[in-house]
Amino acid sequence: MAEAPGGRGRGRGRPRRNVAEEEEQPQYQYPDPDVNMWAHMMHQQQQFQAQQAQRYEEMMMMFQQQMNNAPAQNTGSAAFREFCRMNPPEFVGEYVPSVAREWIQRMSGILDSMACTELEKVTFATRILRGAACNWWEGVRAYMTASQMEMTWANFRRLFIDHYIPESYRMSMERELIELKQGGKSVAEYTSKFNELVRYVADSDDAPTEAWKIKKYRFGLRADIAHDVSMQQVASLGELIQKSYHAESGLEAMRKERFEVNQKRRDSGKYKEQLKPRGSPQKGKQNVPQRSHPACPECGMFHHGECMKGKGVCFHCKQPGHYKNECPKLYGSGGSSGTTKSKGRVYSLDGEQARGNNALIVDICHLGQSEVVVLFDCGATNSFISVECVMRLCLSSTSLIPTMTVAVATGGKVVSKRVCQNCPVSVTGKIYHVDLICLPLKDMDIVLGMDWLSANTVYLGCAEKNLYVLIDLNAESRALTALLQNTHQLIQYLGAENKCFSIMFTISSESSLSPSDIPIVREYLDVFLEEINSLPPEREIEFSIDLVPGSQPISIAPYRMSPLELRELKSQLEELLQKHFIRPSVSPWGAPVLLVKKKDGTMRLCIDYRQLNKVTIKNKYLLPSIDDLLDQLRGATIFSKIDLRSGYHQIRIRTSDVSKTAFRTRYGHYEFLVMPFGLTNAPAIFMDYMNRIFQPYLDKFVVIFIDDILIYSKDPQEHAEHLRIVLNILREKQLYAKFSKCEFWLSEVKFLGHVISQGGVSVDPSKVEAVLNWERPRTVSEVRSFLGLAGYYRRFIFGFSEIALPLTRLTRKGAAFVWDELCENSFKLLKQKLTSAPVLVIPDPDKKYVVYCDASNKGLGCVLMQEGAVVAYASRQLKPHEENYPTHDLELAAIIFALKIWRHHLYGVQFALYSDHKSLRYLFDQKELNMRQRRWMEYLKDFDFELNYHPGKANVVADALSRKALDKNLSVTYRKGGVKLNRIEVTCDLRSTISSAQEKDVDLQRRIGKPEFTVADDGVIQFGNRICVPNDADLKRLILEEAHKSGFSIHPGSTKMYHDLKKNYWWPNMKTEIAEFVSRCIKGEDSIWVIVDRLTKSAHFIAVKLTYKASRYAEIFLEEIVKLHGVPLSIASDRDPTFTSHFWRAFQKAMGTCRGDFRTPSNWLALVLKNYDSPPSFNLSKGRGKDRINP
Repeated sequence: MAEAPGGRGRGRGRPRRNVAEEEEQPQYQYPDPDVNMWAHMMHQQQQFQAQQAQRYEEMMMMFQQQMNNAPAQNTGSAAFREFCRMNPPEFVGEYVPSVAREWIQRMSGILDSMACTELEKVTFATRILRGAACNWWEGVRAYMTASQMEMTWANFRRLFIDHYIPESYRMSMERELIELKQGGKSVAEYTSKFNELVRYVADSDDAPTEAWKIKKYRFGLRADIAHDVSMQQVASLGELIQKSYHAESGLEAMRKERFEVNQKRRDSGKYKEQLKPRGSPQKGKQNVPQRSHPACPECGMFHHGECMKGKGVCFHCKQPGHYKNECPKLYGSGGSSGTTKSKGRVYSLDGEQARGNNALIVDICHLGQSEVVVLFDCGATNSFISVECVMRLCLSSTSLIPTMTVAVATGGKVVSKRVCQNCPVSVTGKIYHVDLICLPLKDMDIVLGMDWLSANTVYLGCAEKNLYVLIDLNAESRALTALLQNTHQLIQYLGAENKCFSIMFTISSESSLSPSDIPIVREYLDVFLEEINSLPPEREIEFSIDLVPGSQPISIAPYRMSPLELRELKSQLEELLQKHFIRPSVSPWGAPVLLVKKKDGTMRLCIDYRQLNKVTIKNKYLLPSIDDLLDQLRGATIFSKIDLRSGYHQIRIRTSDVSKTAFRTRYGHYEFLVMPFGLTNAPAIFMDYMNRIFQPYLDKFVVIFIDDILIYSKDPQEHAEHLRIVLNILREKQLYAKFSKCEFWLSEVKFLGHVISQGGVSVDPSKVEAVLNWERPRTVSEVRSFLGLAGYYRRFIFGFSEIALPLTRLTRKGAAFVWDELCENSFKLLKQKLTSAPVLVIPDPDKKYVVYCDASNKGLGCVLMQEGAVVAYASRQLKPHEENYPTHDLELAAIIFALKIWRHHLYGVQFALYSDHKSLRYLFDQKELNMRQRRWMEYLKDFDFELNYHPGKANVVADALSRKALDKNLSVTYRKGGVKLNRIEVTCDLRSTISSAQEKDVDLQRRIGKPEFTVADDGVIQFGNRICVPNDADLKRLILEEAHKSGFSIHPGSTKMYHDLKKNYWWPNMKTEIAEFVSRCIKGEDSIWVIVDRLTKSAHFIAVKLTYKASRYAEIFLEEIVKLHGVPLSIASDRDPTFTSHFWRAFQKAMGTCRGDFRTPSNWLALVLKNYDSPPSFNLSKGRGKDRINP
């Protein structure tokens, strides 16, 4: 019976509704053979569409009545009421694929559960569309009516998905599904991600089959789980997922059991458990092995995974047709299935016997990442592995051809048919790839026999139970990887009686880490793609190229290239085409291309957009100052750095501007669809986009400079949260990072040419190396290049502008290029300053700032400090008109310069300001000021500071630069027959001496439990950050003498010496003992005797004691003055009692001298002593009384 058009009478097997009517009704009889068949069919289809439209209008009127509470009693209103009772979610037209996918999935579930027609499904769904979605539906309904498309749920769903879940997004999800691996995720996490991605693939035209899902799911499983489930037949994806859960739980239980066994072995030391043989009696019972998991409730046996009882399959291979004792896959079976052609022997099949024999060498090694027990047996012809170890570690094995009959020490024979090839066995840190033959070893995992011992030149020292490995230093292909950290560990490892002739260290900078190895990062593996092979999604910002009005297209002929460059160019063009980053172009614009060699030797494709940049309106979006970025890192202790992969290529170009990016090559004319390198506004646009997406977190825990992201935190817990937030944003915005250039969980990180740590900011050594290796500039351009690179670190160099002045003069317009001695000294001094650049602290707004200013006839300089630590240096050269300023104005100009350059730190806070110009203290009290000073005074009123006078070279800047380091008590000992290395590390033995003495101090050992006392990594007890000195008189005397009598300390007083030592050391009654030690010092001068030559005005400063008698002064005078100047005709002295004694008068009379005047040198000597950092309080012997001068 024929079905009427539009009816619902077809049952199972009915064709899809959008199939043409002529295929559904092949038996239709046309009324008149002369009538055109196709015209009649079109007429029938139009009638069908009209009926559909009329029914749709009736349904809409019915629902309108329902909404107006009209009494409509029909099946349609009842269906709609049922639909409303299910609380269907509304959709407002968000262009978020995940939201749209969730809504359409929910609607499909609700409508499939209802008994309603296709038209009703569409009508119900469209009734809950809101906002932009309503507008979309109006257009779609008009399109479906105009194109005579059938109003079915399948058609509506397809149009909805095409609009709100674009094909590009579905393709990216499909690609992610294909590349999905379990990695470090659990089966539950892997399954959840798999189901999430497979939903998008199901929306495509060729939906995946169940077999494809099973194959893909199994392919992404971890190797050990995949190996377990591969031996089982599954009929559906759900069954495979269940079996994966079982396999994971079984493997986890096995790992736990193995861990407990290894833990017991480690606790017993060197695996010397006293295990009884299997058959040994024990009160009539045999030893029952302890299990970490309960027996199976089905069969009562101990096994992992699904129980096979009652299923008629082998318990070993899980295949039907035989039982476990007949399984052909059982290793070491006694039956022979082939001809045994090879013979071998092994010392013992029982690890218990091996460990009981003291002549054998047994050790713990690693097979892959798992610990295994290894026997080194020179009595075994081959290397073997236990069957239990193969099954436990899920190792793959192949057939052993020919099979091998192995003779054991007990006289028996075992046939082996399987071998595990190229197993990575790690012995003492070095990995060896060994072919291991499978044998039923007991309590022993691996036996390494003569094949491995001879191949690797390994000798067994059975008496010492040692391995001796001979290293061929002449073979270039052989290298020894040393796991020793320093020479102390090396000597400890070799032992007192061993000899070592040469050790070659190979240091590799390549990291073997992967994203799955790093906490938090392993949850975002999709962010770290190896390649980006498609266009980026449409973002809220596009790269635009706005031209200056009147600009015409610019086209330049391609540059000529060598054959090698042409091959590289062709290869890179093909790669860009495959990624859809470029496309062929017919644009009138055209820029040439060139290839630039990168650091690793590869070529980078560069487009010469200089002419296009000249006619482009510049984007005024400012890039952040690097100094401002670094100032935000205060208090951070943990850092992570993320570098985006091809960051510019993740921004699309505005469609109307694509033609402007065209470039010409020998192989064609192309244009970019993504933002290329070399365009003038590219950095600003990309920086703008990054600031938009990270705006809530900027200056909180994220610093961004173009495509470099720095995440900083105060503790690990906080850092984990911050890192997860950043990676979530990258995932949501589909921005991808290059893992090889990323660094995570660091205490010190290199960022923008600086090294950042908890201690502060310092110069990147790799950048300084470029300056140190710079050859002497020979042109003005080379001088500018050098100053540009060195000037990047000017904040680290005090007085940079003054040092660089001779070089700067060479760059001035019209100056002759003459490289003289001043330029050479400036060039070398800049290099020296960079190598000794200090670590600058990160400013803390909660701490008080201190500013030091100074001016000279060449430039202005200033220093910003906090709590005695330098925050930054700043300097500049004088401008031509400033060279005529008086000294007062120059010093004031230095203050203004400091306040302007550090205004962002100093504005709104109280700070101290120091200058060596005394008259500035009265600046605010002066009544008459010139116009320049008045203008500067108005600027100074914006700041809240205290202006202090700091005389001459007592300035703390000079003090900080010339601060003396504590003398280190170093010792280097030569020992004959010792270790000879290509690197010698000289260290201080004082710390180790203190550590040894601490162990004998009972009182100090009792203090360890107190909160103020901690133990460092090397075992040294500390009081805070200070080393605790034990109660050892010799050790204390050594420290005190180093601090008091060395060439760098110059006998400081007790107070100064105490403050110097308390920075690094602590012991009870420390200050009292230091005072007593200083008082007993034999030298201990406390005054300075000033003697001036009246003619030359040169002065002699002689250290003396106030307790000296006149006779001692006379001796000193003869030794120091008379021998240099002869006997004076007259001596000028003040009225100090020392110089008016009877003995002194007799000395004067004998010499025929008389008195004079003495004043000037002692006045400026006070300033000299004021600036001296180390010595104690001195008395200046200058006449009347004893004027006290404190340093």
